[in-house]
Amino acid sequence: MRQEDVAIQAGVSRTMVGRMERGRGGSISMDSWAAVASVLGVELLAEFREPERSPRGHVTLRCHALVARAAWDGGWRATTEIVRASRDRAPATVETILVRPFRNEAAVVHAWHPVPEVGAALDVLQGRRDLLRRTFGSTWAVSALVLCPSTTADRRRVTELASRLAAALPATAGDWIGALRHSRSPMPSDGLLWTDRWAQRFRPAGRHAGWQRPA
Repeated sequence: MRQEDVAIQAGVSRTMVGRMERGRGGSISMDSWAAVASVLGVELLAEFREPERSPRGHVTLRCHALVARAAWDGGWRATTEIVRASRDRAPATVETILVRPFRNEAAVVHAWHPVPEVGAALDVLQGRRDLLRRTFGSTWAVSALVLCPSTTADRRRVTELASRLAAALPATAGDWIGALRHSRSPMPSDGLLWTDRWAQRFRPAGRHAGWQRPA
């Protein structure tokens, strides 16, 4: 969906939509954020905290906003929420649920930044995916997707864990981007997509497993 289309339907300027996409919407009113979220069919998740010197703390939320925008054109409905951990002292997880009813497809999306202890992170991701499968039933296809900003540290960490990620997240990046953006493209199996370092766009995707080092 083009910026112009979002702006017209939400009753805001194209410049404002551009500022939102670039993560520079701190001075934009909540009413404007809500209007844009409504047009995109996503829930607005607001987090109030002290300003940070670095935008790093917002990258995870930008990952979720990026996948919601991309999935709009592919016919997905996106809902982003905070999932509270069941274990004491375990951190909460921000996740996006993508649903495409006309294809009976659903996906759970997590963002890794910085890349966490992968064993535990995969357990959480796969547990949420399995819960989604039980929720929708056997007639639905359900997968899991990880978004990872392409920072030096994250690329190094993923490269170190290549053998494990190859087994857990085998889908190609190209197949996932195709499924997000095109309604006729089927959803692949579990996978990983790289974004640029500030999660403003997906990195170029060839015919390789998404966990591989981005070009």
